[in-house]
Order: sequence, then structure tokens, then C-alpha cells
Amino acid sequence: MCEERYRLVNEYAASAAILSRAAQKLRGRHGEEFSQARTEFGAARIECNIAKESLLRHETDHDGCSGPQRHRAEARAACG
Repeated sequence: MCEERYRLVNEYAASAAILSRAAQKLRGRHGEEFSQARTEFGAARIECNIAKESLLRHETDHDGCSGPQRHRAEARAACG
């Protein structure tokens, strides 16, 4: 794994963790609290998708840098 892929994997993992925490905040919220949590979730999802696409683009552009197919499929599915 090259240094850039390592950085992108870490960035993607961090953004997926933030997305997970944002999704958990939606539980049991109503009214304005729910609206705020949903806004945070939407922003986290966008950031996660950006990180995912950056990783996948790097794997495509940097020949031989991609991991096993299984990991690439997991990356595609994690952010939704």
C-alpha cells in the first residue's frame, strides 16, 4: 500500500466513524433536535462519500495500489 492510499484509507475510516455517530444521534430525537441531527448526518454522509470516492479514484488511477476486491466492495457500500 502506498503512502497516499494509507492516508486515504485512514481519512475514509475516520469519516465513516463520524457518519456512524451522526446516525446514532438521530435516535429518539424529535422536532428541532431531529432537524439539527439530520443536518449533521447529511453533512457527514457527504464527507464520507467524498472520502470514499477519493480512495476509489486513487485505487483506479494508481495501478497496482488497490486492495483485494472484497475491500473495494466494502468501501463502496459503507457510506450508502
